[in-house]
Amino acid sequence: MEIHEYMTAKGAFMLRMLRMSDQLTDAEIEDIRKATSSATRMAPIKLENLVMREFVIGDVDGLLQANLVSTIKEAEALTVEIIRDAGMVKRKRAELAILLPINQEGNEDELMVGRVGVRIVDDVNTIGADRSLKRLFDAWPAKMMHKRRLHLLYVFSSQFENDVTIGMKALPAFIEAFAQMEKKDARDDDIATDSDSETVWHLLKGREIPLPRIDDGTLKGSMVFWLNNPS
Repeated sequence: MEIHEYMTAKGAFMLRMLRMSDQLTDAEIEDIRKATSSATRMAPIKLENLVMREFVIGDVDGLLQANLVSTIKEAEALTVEIIRDAGMVKRKRAELAILLPINQEGNEDELMVGRVGVRIVDDVNTIGADRSLKRLFDAWPAKMMHKRRLHLLYVFSSQFENDVTIGMKALPAFIEAFAQMEKKDARDDDIATDSDSETVWHLLKGREIPLPRIDDGTLKGSMVFWLNNPS
């Protein structure tokens, strides 16, 4: 079991014990839950020839080498932003690095070949450090540049790899992982909150490919879908 899964399970167990003790009111227990909550983290997803996991600071070099960013400064800003967003209790972004396991001179290693994510964008003008999404939004017709909240699913893959193959392998596995997160939330209803709708964890409920695409295929290696009505 991953350490974040262990800590989440432990926290849910302790809250159940507090409820069963009848020593605290529901309001007091809710205060404890809020004070001790931590961000929900995704366990690594392992496929036959791909691994997807949460970003770490060492992925700066991987982004640059995979040509997923243009400069080291862009790579640093994007990596820091993804890691920061992953630490939010009310996560509006869940993004995983897509890695290809390789064997070099007898040593197992992993080569970054893409990234896949889902996020809530409150305003397209504040997209942040994600230059790939920003370039996509900049290409939109002026009438599409509105300030409505967008729910996005996307995959960006290295131009050195088969981007279609990577995307079509990563997306179904990513969506299925979210289905498992939803099932876990249902089991752990002691820690569910009314603010769940403000997080990403239910955005992919009942979703499957194909979905309405935002990009027109001109940005190589990109597949971007919207999960709500942007009109």
